[in-house]
Amino acid sequence: MRSLAERQLELIDEQWKANHLAAMSCRNVEDLVRLSVQTVEWINREEENWRYSILSGATSCSEVEERFFAAMYDRWLQLCRNFLEPISRLEGRGFVVEMADRFHAQIRETEGILTPDAQFFAADALVRLRDEAIDEHRRGEGENVVGQG
Repeated sequence: MRSLAERQLELIDEQWKANHLAAMSCRNVEDLVRLSVQTVEWINREEENWRYSILSGATSCSEVEERFFAAMYDRWLQLCRNFLEPISRLEGRGFVVEMADRFHAQIRETEGILTPDAQFFAADALVRLRDEAIDEHRRGEGENVVGQG
């Protein structure tokens, strides 16, 4: 027959292992998030450099290059959407996933980049977004960016 102390020691060991595995899972997701943010920033820089070379006259605009960067953004977005559920699950368990806010912002930005201009600049959608932002501000939600630049 096992004593109460033995059962308690087993419980402590099981809890420690479960907490350790969850913490390590969070670290693994954080590593992927960090790598994902760095990768999209590299894609952004490469595209900016290409566009600068067009503006400076060093190279001409190429539909092939346009498709190349669109494909890079699309691939990045498809891969990164796989991390949304694990991030949400970890945050639901009380973990703070480092760089998750930046990661989410990069996803929104990339979705915007990939959205055709006719959809992105649709007047009704812009009015709706404006109204949502005003309502959010009135509720005291959102982020104050006055003076940032």
